[in-house]
Amino acid sequence: MLGKPQLPDFPTAGSRRQADADGEYFRVASHKGLEVRLAQLYPDEKLRETQRQRYVERLDFEINTILKMGFPGYFLIVADFINWAQNNRCPVGPGRGSGAGSLVAYSLNITGLDRCSKTCCFERFLNPERVSMPDFDIDFCQGNRDRVIDYVKQKYGRDAVSPDRDLRHDGCEGCAARRGARARHGLWPCRLDRQADPRPTRQDRHARQGAGEARPRHHLRAPRSA
Repeated sequence: MLGKPQLPDFPTAGSRRQADADGEYFRVASHKGLEVRLAQLYPDEKLRETQRQRYVERLDFEINTILKMGFPGYFLIVADFINWAQNNRCPVGPGRGSGAGSLVAYSLNITGLDRCSKTCCFERFLNPERVSMPDFDIDFCQGNRDRVIDYVKQKYGRDAVSPDRDLRHDGCEGCAARRGARARHGLWPCRLDRQADPRPTRQDRHARQGAGEARPRHHLRAPRSA
């Protein structure tokens, strides 16, 4: 249906309605994942028990919000292919953007940031008053990205997967992104552009020539006539 998010079904056991099965599985998986995270964060059991309540309360709030908005399947699918990547030697980034403010995402191993110890806001990522499809920013290493995409296609069906190229770093939009980062971090234009643009600069060419490298043919000039 146009105008409405369409997600493939996450495989869960049982013959109940898919939405109910996803919701129950999602809740159980989130709480199990939280227990694993709490054991990592607080190895001391007594300290862990003093912190547990605030984590559980926050987790239940997010779970209920996600269920109300109808997105448990999205979280389960993303967690599935991220965990597959990590178990199959495909490096994955710890997460960035507003999705890093979700304790559910942290519990499901989608992100690596404990939002309860940081000043992160879940409502920037998912807000019942502004219903929109959640969107995790996930970084895979370039050499293994196609393996992850192939896994998703094989598990959920090729018809359910569509490539989405990120154009923010291309062309004019890339220039605008560099200008914004420059203003944010107070960098000089030449410094940032050299970091963001892989094309060699005049200084780079002169440095190579000084090191004895051959000058590119298109820079050669014919001798002037007398």
